[in-house]
Amino acid sequence: MKLLSILFLTLFVSSFATLAVAAEEPPEPWGEQVATGIEYREYNLLDPVNVYVTRMDRNNLQVTLESSIGQGRLSGGVETVKGMAQRYDEAINYWGEETWGNSNKVVAAINGYYFDLQTGIPKQGQIHSGWYSKLFDQCESGTGGSGFAWGLDRNVFIGESVRNPIKEVVYLRDGDDPAQVFDGINIERGENQSVLYTPQFGSDTGTDKQDSVEILVQMISPTLINPNVNEMPRGVIVGISKGSTPIPFD
Repeated sequence: MKLLSILFLTLFVSSFATLAVAAEEPPEPWGEQVATGIEYREYNLLDPVNVYVTRMDRNNLQVTLESSIGQGRLSGGVETVKGMAQRYDEAINYWGEETWGNSNKVVAAINGYYFDLQTGIPKQGQIHSGWYSKLFDQCESGTGGSGFAWGLDRNVFIGESVRNPIKEVVYLRDGDDPAQVFDGINIERGENQSVLYTPQFGSDTGTDKQDSVEILVQMISPTLINPNVNEMPRGVIVGISKGSTPIPFD
Protein backbone atom coordinates (compact mmCIF):
# COMPACT_ATOMS: atom_id res chain seq x y z
CA MET A 1 0.00 0.00 0.00
CA LYS A 2 1.53 3.33 -1.08
CA LEU A 3 1.56 6.46 1.07
CA LEU A 4 0.41 9.64 -0.63
CA SER A 5 1.12 12.93 1.13
CA ILE A 6 -2.14 14.76 1.71
CA LEU A 7 -2.83 18.45 2.23
CA PHE A 8 -6.27 18.47 3.87
CA LEU A 9 -8.92 21.15 3.58
CA THR A 10 -11.44 21.21 6.42
CA LEU A 11 -14.83 22.84 6.58
CA PHE A 12 -14.69 26.11 8.48
CA VAL A 13 -13.50 29.20 6.58
CA SER A 14 -14.70 30.61 3.29
CA SER A 15 -11.69 30.67 0.97
CA PHE A 16 -8.03 30.10 0.33
CA ALA A 17 -5.45 30.93 -2.34
CA THR A 18 -2.83 29.03 -4.26
CA LEU A 19 0.28 30.61 -5.75
CA ALA A 20 2.36 29.49 -8.70
CA VAL A 21 5.81 30.95 -9.32
CA ALA A 22 7.85 30.36 -12.47
CA ALA A 23 11.58 30.98 -12.47
CA GLU A 24 14.48 30.19 -14.76
CA GLU A 25 16.71 29.21 -11.85
CA PRO A 26 15.80 27.20 -8.74
CA PRO A 27 14.30 29.68 -6.25
CA GLU A 28 15.52 30.16 -2.72
CA PRO A 29 13.68 28.05 -0.11
CA TRP A 30 10.33 29.70 0.52
CA GLY A 31 9.65 28.05 3.85
CA GLU A 32 9.99 24.86 5.87
CA GLN A 33 9.54 21.75 3.74
CA VAL A 34 7.09 19.50 5.62
CA ALA A 35 6.89 16.91 2.80
CA THR A 36 8.12 16.65 -0.77
CA GLY A 37 6.18 19.35 -2.61
CA ILE A 38 4.58 20.92 0.49
CA GLU A 39 6.04 23.91 2.35
CA TYR A 40 5.01 25.84 5.46
CA ARG A 41 5.76 29.39 6.56
CA GLU A 42 4.69 31.79 9.32
CA TYR A 43 4.29 35.55 8.91
CA ASN A 44 4.29 37.82 11.97
CA LEU A 45 2.65 41.10 10.98
CA LEU A 46 1.74 44.26 12.91
CA ASP A 47 -1.23 44.63 15.33
CA PRO A 48 -0.19 41.69 15.98
CA VAL A 49 -1.43 39.41 13.22
CA ASN A 50 0.03 35.93 12.78
CA VAL A 51 -0.50 34.30 9.40
CA TYR A 52 0.23 30.62 8.78
CA VAL A 53 0.64 29.64 5.14
CA THR A 54 0.96 26.22 3.50
CA ARG A 55 1.53 25.85 -0.21
CA MET A 56 1.71 22.81 -2.45
CA ASP A 57 3.34 22.07 -5.81
CA ARG A 58 0.44 20.84 -7.94
CA ASN A 59 2.91 19.45 -10.49
CA ASN A 60 4.23 16.98 -7.93
CA LEU A 61 2.20 13.78 -8.35
CA GLN A 62 3.24 12.53 -4.90
CA VAL A 63 1.10 15.14 -3.14
CA THR A 64 -2.57 15.94 -3.39
CA LEU A 65 -5.43 17.90 -1.84
CA GLU A 66 -8.32 16.25 -0.05
CA SER A 67 -11.45 17.47 1.72
CA SER A 68 -12.32 16.24 5.20
CA ILE A 69 -15.62 15.78 7.01
CA GLY A 70 -16.35 16.40 10.69
CA GLN A 71 -16.77 13.05 12.48
CA GLY A 72 -16.38 11.45 9.04
CA ARG A 73 -20.10 11.66 8.28
CA LEU A 74 -22.29 14.04 6.29
CA SER A 75 -25.30 13.09 8.40
CA GLY A 76 -24.01 15.57 10.98
CA GLY A 77 -21.06 16.07 13.27
CA VAL A 78 -18.41 18.64 14.18
CA GLU A 79 -14.73 18.09 14.83
CA THR A 80 -11.58 20.17 15.28
CA VAL A 81 -9.12 20.62 12.43
CA LYS A 82 -6.58 18.57 14.39
CA GLY A 83 -9.13 15.82 14.94
CA MET A 84 -9.97 15.63 11.23
CA ALA A 85 -6.29 15.44 10.29
CA GLN A 86 -5.85 12.53 12.69
CA ARG A 87 -9.02 10.82 11.46
CA TYR A 88 -7.92 10.76 7.82
CA ASP A 89 -4.26 9.95 8.41
CA GLU A 90 -3.56 6.49 6.92
CA ALA A 91 -7.11 6.31 5.50
CA ILE A 92 -7.46 4.79 2.02
CA ASN A 93 -7.88 7.27 -0.83
CA TYR A 94 -8.54 7.29 -4.58
CA TRP A 95 -5.86 9.75 -5.68
CA GLY A 96 -2.58 9.29 -7.48
CA GLU A 97 -3.20 6.20 -9.58
CA GLU A 98 -6.98 6.63 -9.84
CA THR A 99 -7.55 3.41 -7.97
CA TRP A 100 -8.22 2.44 -4.37
CA GLY A 101 -5.22 1.22 -2.45
CA ASN A 102 -3.11 4.31 -1.68
CA SER A 103 -3.24 5.60 1.89
CA ASN A 104 -3.02 9.13 3.25
CA LYS A 105 -0.08 10.64 5.03
CA VAL A 106 -1.59 13.90 6.29
CA VAL A 107 1.06 16.60 6.62
CA ALA A 108 -1.01 19.81 6.83
CA ALA A 109 -4.61 20.85 7.42
CA ILE A 110 -6.24 24.12 6.36
CA ASN A 111 -9.59 25.68 7.23
CA GLY A 112 -11.78 25.09 4.21
CA TYR A 113 -15.46 26.10 4.24
CA TYR A 114 -18.63 26.78 6.25
CA PHE A 115 -20.92 24.30 7.98
CA ASP A 116 -24.33 24.48 9.64
CA LEU A 117 -23.79 25.25 13.34
CA GLN A 118 -26.95 23.39 14.33
CA THR A 119 -26.45 20.16 12.38
CA GLY A 120 -22.73 20.11 11.61
CA ILE A 121 -23.54 19.41 7.95
CA PRO A 122 -21.22 21.20 5.45
CA LYS A 123 -22.77 23.92 3.31
CA GLN A 124 -22.69 23.74 -0.48
CA GLY A 125 -21.51 20.71 -2.43
CA GLN A 126 -18.67 18.42 -1.51
CA ILE A 127 -16.48 15.91 -3.30
CA HIS A 128 -14.48 13.59 -1.06
CA SER A 129 -11.77 11.33 -2.51
CA GLY A 130 -13.62 11.21 -5.81
CA TRP A 131 -17.10 10.62 -4.33
CA TYR A 132 -19.75 13.19 -5.29
CA SER A 133 -21.02 13.13 -1.72
CA LYS A 134 -23.10 16.35 -1.46
CA LEU A 135 -24.85 18.08 -4.33
CA PHE A 136 -23.80 21.58 -5.30
CA ASP A 137 -26.62 24.10 -5.11
CA GLN A 138 -28.32 24.97 -8.37
CA CYS A 139 -27.57 28.58 -9.38
CA GLU A 140 -29.92 29.40 -12.21
CA SER A 141 -29.31 33.13 -11.76
CA GLY A 142 -25.55 32.74 -12.10
CA THR A 143 -24.97 33.94 -8.53
CA GLY A 144 -23.92 32.04 -5.45
CA GLY A 145 -20.92 29.82 -4.96
CA SER A 146 -19.56 26.35 -4.46
CA GLY A 147 -17.51 24.45 -1.96
CA PHE A 148 -14.07 23.12 -2.77
CA ALA A 149 -13.42 20.55 -5.51
CA TRP A 150 -10.12 18.97 -6.60
CA GLY A 151 -10.19 17.45 -10.07
CA LEU A 152 -8.42 14.38 -11.40
CA ASP A 153 -6.55 16.82 -13.67
CA ARG A 154 -5.22 18.49 -10.46
CA ASN A 155 -7.13 21.71 -11.05
CA VAL A 156 -8.87 23.54 -8.19
CA PHE A 157 -12.49 24.69 -8.24
CA ILE A 158 -13.94 26.82 -5.43
CA GLY A 159 -16.33 29.73 -4.97
CA GLU A 160 -17.77 29.76 -8.47
CA SER A 161 -21.40 29.61 -9.54
CA VAL A 162 -22.61 26.10 -10.24
CA ARG A 163 -25.18 24.77 -12.68
CA ASN A 164 -26.00 21.10 -12.99
CA PRO A 165 -27.18 20.80 -16.63
CA ILE A 166 -26.91 17.01 -16.50
CA LYS A 167 -29.20 15.02 -14.25
CA GLU A 168 -27.79 12.53 -11.76
CA VAL A 169 -29.03 9.22 -13.07
CA VAL A 170 -28.72 5.46 -12.61
CA TYR A 171 -28.61 3.02 -15.54
CA LEU A 172 -29.24 -0.70 -15.22
CA ARG A 173 -27.30 -2.79 -17.71
CA ASP A 174 -29.48 -4.81 -20.08
CA GLY A 175 -32.56 -3.29 -18.46
CA ASP A 176 -35.65 -2.24 -20.37
CA ASP A 177 -36.36 0.73 -18.12
CA PRO A 178 -34.87 4.14 -19.00
CA ALA A 179 -32.32 5.84 -16.79
CA GLN A 180 -33.68 6.64 -13.35
CA VAL A 181 -33.11 10.16 -12.03
CA PHE A 182 -32.53 10.24 -8.29
CA ASP A 183 -33.73 13.00 -6.01
CA GLY A 184 -30.65 13.68 -3.96
CA ILE A 185 -27.36 12.50 -2.50
CA ASN A 186 -26.87 11.76 1.20
CA ILE A 187 -30.06 13.48 2.36
CA GLU A 188 -33.02 12.31 4.40
CA ARG A 189 -35.28 10.37 2.05
CA GLY A 190 -38.78 11.73 1.53
CA GLU A 191 -41.88 9.89 0.36
CA ASN A 192 -41.50 8.20 -3.03
CA GLN A 193 -37.96 9.52 -3.43
CA SER A 194 -34.86 7.80 -4.75
CA VAL A 195 -31.71 8.87 -2.87
CA LEU A 196 -28.09 7.88 -3.44
CA TYR A 197 -26.13 7.18 -0.24
CA THR A 198 -22.32 7.09 -0.31
CA PRO A 199 -19.90 6.02 2.45
CA GLN A 200 -19.53 9.67 3.50
CA PHE A 201 -23.13 9.77 4.81
CA GLY A 202 -22.60 7.54 7.83
CA SER A 203 -22.40 3.93 8.92
CA ASP A 204 -25.86 3.20 7.44
CA THR A 205 -28.64 4.95 5.54
CA GLY A 206 -30.70 5.64 8.68
CA THR A 207 -33.97 4.97 6.84
CA ASP A 208 -37.19 3.35 8.03
CA LYS A 209 -37.02 -0.42 7.58
CA GLN A 210 -40.80 -0.60 7.23
CA ASP A 211 -41.08 1.71 4.25
CA SER A 212 -37.93 1.35 2.15
CA VAL A 213 -36.42 -0.73 -0.60
CA GLU A 214 -32.66 -0.24 -0.85
CA ILE A 215 -30.17 -1.62 -3.34
CA LEU A 216 -26.56 -2.07 -2.25
CA VAL A 217 -24.06 -1.51 -5.07
CA GLN A 218 -20.35 -2.31 -4.82
CA MET A 219 -18.57 0.37 -6.83
CA ILE A 220 -15.55 -0.21 -9.04
CA SER A 221 -14.68 3.47 -8.57
CA PRO A 222 -16.18 6.36 -6.57
CA THR A 223 -19.27 8.15 -7.91
CA LEU A 224 -17.20 10.61 -9.91
CA ILE A 225 -18.75 13.53 -11.78
CA ASN A 226 -18.52 12.57 -15.43
CA PRO A 227 -20.96 13.74 -18.14
CA ASN A 228 -19.80 11.02 -20.55
CA VAL A 229 -22.24 8.09 -20.35
CA ASN A 230 -19.57 5.70 -21.60
CA GLU A 231 -17.26 6.66 -18.71
CA MET A 232 -19.78 6.90 -15.89
CA PRO A 233 -18.91 5.14 -12.59
CA ARG A 234 -19.93 1.48 -12.55
CA GLY A 235 -20.84 -0.97 -9.84
CA VAL A 236 -22.34 -4.39 -9.20
CA ILE A 237 -25.56 -5.00 -7.26
CA VAL A 238 -24.68 -7.18 -4.27
CA GLY A 239 -27.83 -6.98 -2.14
CA ILE A 240 -31.37 -5.69 -1.60
CA SER A 241 -32.73 -4.75 1.83
CA LYS A 242 -35.62 -3.00 3.55
CA GLY A 243 -33.82 0.04 4.97
CA SER A 244 -31.09 1.16 7.38
CA THR A 245 -28.64 -0.58 5.07
CA PRO A 246 -25.00 -0.56 6.26
CA ILE A 247 -22.74 1.45 3.93
CA PRO A 248 -19.35 -0.26 3.42
CA PHE A 249 -16.23 1.60 2.27
CA ASP A 250 -16.86 0.91 -1.44
